[in-house]
Amino acid sequence: MARLRVVGETKYSKEELAAVVVEHLKRRLSEIGQQVNEVEKTINDLEERYGVSWEVFEEKFKKGNLAEEADLDYIEWQASMELLKELRRERDQLMEVLG
Repeated sequence: MARLRVVGETKYSKEELAAVVVEHLKRRLSEIGQQVNEVEKTINDLEERYGVSWEVFEEKFKKGNLAEEADLDYIEWQASMELLKELRRERDQLMEVLG
């Protein structure tokens, strides 16, 4: 488990600064939770629309087995999957710091 520690000279108490940093990290963690929910909803909507998972959709798309209208959905789905991965990584990192 990681530990947050303020080092060096400050005009504020180290405990006060640590508390402020922890509070900001908690807020960011909450924001990430909301963003994850929104991105997961987008992904679920796309899965329902096409009746397949991202992996199956991507394979069909790359083989040219989807209509041209799927181009924008491919871009949105791919971006959503990448964003979800990044958000989960950041969430995991913050949770480790916050213990």
